[in-house]
Amino acid sequence: MALEDNLLPPPLLFNKCVKYFAIEADHDAAEQLRIDAGSWGFGTFSVLEAAISKDTSTHELKIMRNPYASSFIGVSENFRSRYGNAKWDEVGRKPMVTTTLDNVLSSGSLDDELPYILKIDVQGADLDVLMGAECFLTELCVACVVELDFLGAYEVGPTAFKIGRLLEEHGFSLFGTYNTQYRSSGRLNPANHAYSERLFWTDGIFFKDELVFGSMNGIGDRRLGLENLKQGLIIAASYLGFHDYALEALDQLPAGSVDSEIRAAILNAAVPVLDDRLETDAHNLYSALRSEGADARTELGMFVDKYRFHGSFGKCTKKND
Repeated sequence: MALEDNLLPPPLLFNKCVKYFAIEADHDAAEQLRIDAGSWGFGTFSVLEAAISKDTSTHELKIMRNPYASSFIGVSENFRSRYGNAKWDEVGRKPMVTTTLDNVLSSGSLDDELPYILKIDVQGADLDVLMGAECFLTELCVACVVELDFLGAYEVGPTAFKIGRLLEEHGFSLFGTYNTQYRSSGRLNPANHAYSERLFWTDGIFFKDELVFGSMNGIGDRRLGLENLKQGLIIAASYLGFHDYALEALDQLPAGSVDSEIRAAILNAAVPVLDDRLETDAHNLYSALRSEGADARTELGMFVDKYRFHGSFGKCTKKND
């Protein structure tokens, strides 16, 4: 199993069967990734330097005041005037030669004997990455975590439904979301008023499911055997916290067809484990909600998203305060 881009601290149970590949266009950022990876606990971590888009061409990278907001897609002026802030101010441009994920795969830079989880975070250009990954999505990818923009922050407009349709055409189903963000005009103080805000964006989690493995039946054995893809899907589901689905999918495979260590990791991952992070975060949440000016909905939502995604809710020891 390979995971494109850094997503989460890895469940140690899967370190023996998961490899990590990060693709980063900026050289300095790639070097920092290599340095940081040593402290993240990943089993095998490789960084490839490439700018990924829908074609092989030269595109201008729009450099924003906040470098992490830089993108090949410009920020929508409508969004900037209604909801934007200084981090989306463009401070420069840099021409870059882009390639596609399929080209990277065919060059031998990625392991083509593994099923993949694809995690994309490219500031509005997610659809372009997927458009250049036809072979990758069809033959190797079993799960995809991608940013879905509902508001239209970038010049391409809202991408959520376009991405959903493209992935559906490749046999993927949306299973869940995390890190959901909202926007409002700011005319009301959320600490003092109860109101709904507009859905901005969220990270969507897609699996190649179609009622458990149905979407894989037409893939054939051009690159990976069907059983390897199915095993990869089960690991991906468990890795991403969808333990019930992982167990459901595991039951669809013949007895003895899954490596015993992988099977044990999947079963163990489904057991709630209380760790210090949950207790600490719960206490911090309580403290935050008591503080003046706290946005209770945002704080609570982030807490729930974090632990729902990890699938690690357990009993939390009550603290007196």
